[in-house]
Amino acid sequence: MPWGFRPPVAGVRHLSVSSLRGTDQFGFACLPLREAQPVIKHLSFLPARSPVRVRAVLAAGAALGLSTVMTFALFTDDGHVESTFSTGTVNLTFDSNQQGALAAPYALTSLAIANGKIGSTTISPLTVHNAGSLAFNYSTTTTSTGSAALSSALLVSIVSLGSSGTCDATTSFTGSLSTGSGLNAASIPARSLAAGASEVLCFKVTLPTTGSDATDNALQAATTTAKFAFAAVQS
Repeated sequence: MPWGFRPPVAGVRHLSVSSLRGTDQFGFACLPLREAQPVIKHLSFLPARSPVRVRAVLAAGAALGLSTVMTFALFTDDGHVESTFSTGTVNLTFDSNQQGALAAPYALTSLAIANGKIGSTTISPLTVHNAGSLAFNYSTTTTSTGSAALSSALLVSIVSLGSSGTCDATTSFTGSLSTGSGLNAASIPARSLAAGASEVLCFKVTLPTTGSDATDNALQAATTTAKFAFAAVQS
């Protein structure tokens, strides 16, 4: 029996150098990492100085060493993105930054009529201001309390003077914005207003004759209070 040769042993994996997969930089045969350790184990039947055993051990060591180097030589990088989100405001005010809350309406005393009579007329400007950061569309509706007869008899006209203008007896009320004539039915369809912009509305309220003395006389000593509700919606 040649030196270094042992017969096959049952249950033990046998291989030749030609069965090794690939070669290393020195020309030695190499095995994949997952197969290197079993190969070394099953080469124990070869003499310690057997060329086959030496080459197999060197190849397995190269595979193990290469896997270690690759594990710690990976290039990495990372990146991060950040965004901030915020909201704007819708804020409708009147004249000198008057809020006019539902529970505490802005009192437009310059439009009021006291001790009125048939033919009485009152004219007053009202500045609508967009004090928010968002453009909006606003509209107006009117409700009244007190004498329903007087509220129906009072006629309302509303015109826009743009960002500024004179609102007095010389103002033309042709093309009134109001779609209803009676104080209890006056309304303004949606109008746009940019952020920071203002629009001057000119109100005119008149108590004309009803055409009947009896009906006119029924309006004496009557009182009604009108509330103009402005609603703004972002645009």
